[in-house]
Amino acid sequence: MLSQSTHGSFMPVPLENYRVLNTRSMDAAREVVSGFYCDHELQAMNSGNRCGFHAVHNHARIDKLSVNYMTYSQRVKVSPGCLENFFLLQLPLEGGADIETGSTRFTSDPSTASVISPSEETSMIWSEDCAKLLIQIQRSAVEQELSRLIQSDISRPLVFEPMMSLEKNPRVASWWRFVKCLINDVDGGTFESLGGVEKNAMEGMLVTNLLHALPHNYTPMLEDPGSGIAPRQVKVAEAYMLENIRESVSITDLVEVTGVSSRSLFDAFRRFRGVAPMKRFSQLRLEQVRSDLQQAVSDATVTDILTRSGITQMGRFAAQYRQAYGETPSETLRR
Repeated sequence: MLSQSTHGSFMPVPLENYRVLNTRSMDAAREVVSGFYCDHELQAMNSGNRCGFHAVHNHARIDKLSVNYMTYSQRVKVSPGCLENFFLLQLPLEGGADIETGSTRFTSDPSTASVISPSEETSMIWSEDCAKLLIQIQRSAVEQELSRLIQSDISRPLVFEPMMSLEKNPRVASWWRFVKCLINDVDGGTFESLGGVEKNAMEGMLVTNLLHALPHNYTPMLEDPGSGIAPRQVKVAEAYMLENIRESVSITDLVEVTGVSSRSLFDAFRRFRGVAPMKRFSQLRLEQVRSDLQQAVSDATVTDILTRSGITQMGRFAAQYRQAYGETPSETLRR
């Protein structure tokens, strides 16, 4: 299918085979779109006249990320408040949008994309016949990758600078070119031929490159090469944890192997990892179990994998796993 641009030319509609909405009902559009994103208000800006309204939404999910195409035929106001659980990146292909998020107001157009951080109060006014690419990324996936990069827990919400200038920031332009290539592969059917490891790698690359391409409140920590250089006792303790990841490890073991006091060990871990030593061990064990689940053979069970990993309190571990990854161990295994 081809759509006519505002310049009179025609362009293919992205993700045409992944259509989830095609309606002339504003109420139906709000309800369906809320199911994919979050509850929000949708209001016609032409004195409340809903005649001639038409909404289209195409949606393809990878894992922690989805690629989308959306268009409204009328000028509308979209008021989601705080997104809470995901980051939303938007690039108009046609038309534009006036965006207010946090304390920032700006106009988004084909040369100026936007990123909405989940903790920021947001509202948008889409222009008539505005058509956008939207990338939805789970908050947990972005924060986990940031935590890995800065080697510390996230102590406050991650907030990006909302304006993404494709003309002034070449890394932002490169990021969106990668997104468009990904969408082309999805449309062409080649993406589905990739294995789960390859898909996850592409998704991880998008998240990592986003954290480096666009300024945010953790950028100083990310760019300071000294911020992630941990002292010897932290590195030795972590090496011991990894060697014994399927065994029982205590703070006494770590004190013995590092040769420093428990107080010094706690201080070093809190300063360079943002958590206590045993919390760090729990994080590493979570990562190991997730890797085991993702690479498990077809007849493996969650109980088998957790038992081999030295997990005894399976219900408690499953709750920690879901909090960290947004899904249960069994859901990871099924995928």
